[in-house]
Amino acid sequence: QLPLILYRRLARGKERAEDHPLFGILHDLANPEMTSYQLRETLMGHLCGWGNAYAEIELDGAGRVRALWPLRPDRVTVTRIERELRYTVRLQAGEERTLPAERVMHVAGFGYDGVMGYSLIALAREAIGLALATEEFGARFFGNGARPGVILQHPRALSPEARKNLRASWNDQHEGLSRSHRVQILEEGMTLQQIGIPPEDAQFLETRKFQVAEIARLYRVPPHMLMDLDRATFSNIEHQGTEFVVW
Repeated sequence: QLPLILYRRLARGKERAEDHPLFGILHDLANPEMTSYQLRETLMGHLCGWGNAYAEIELDGAGRVRALWPLRPDRVTVTRIERELRYTVRLQAGEERTLPAERVMHVAGFGYDGVMGYSLIALAREAIGLALATEEFGARFFGNGARPGVILQHPRALSPEARKNLRASWNDQHEGLSRSHRVQILEEGMTLQQIGIPPEDAQFLETRKFQVAEIARLYRVPPHMLMDLDRATFSNIEHQGTEFVVW
């Protein structure tokens, strides 16, 4: 949310170049539909998710920049033709149009070829998948009344229809938070056995906390900016906040 200001370099020092055509585009309105902040926020989302952010540069009749329009990264293909880059954009209607490099503002993340950036989500899919799995586990565990799974053991073999009826009866009586902690009477010598690892044994909370820091580390975001204040003090938060802006 820091202001993006265009400066003019002087013999000594600098001054705001408010009379420059780019000043209003970078500071106020990127295009007739988006403010400068909205454009930067959109491009940052593309960069964090896809590793690349693109914006089409609209020019006026005199060749000056008139507006910047974001392009969806999943619809942009970059090719090199005779040492020049070409950007092929697939429109919503299915048509394609090719733009020269001077008509596209391309912000690339880390990559090896100097042109295309890598998607951090693709590179760290296992870490993100672990965070999603622990979140789903917690939702299912507490949605089941904070009880692990159970096995109903019957002393005799049951027919498929009997197993189906028993399972439906048990789920109807105990599935969901509204039916938790009900008393169940087991008949015909049946016994109940709990299965599954309790959350405390699986270090459920510790895993969720670690995944917050793991994903924040990918994007170099200090944990306190994500409300992870376990190890926060006034002095180190102030220093990290200053370092985040300066760096």
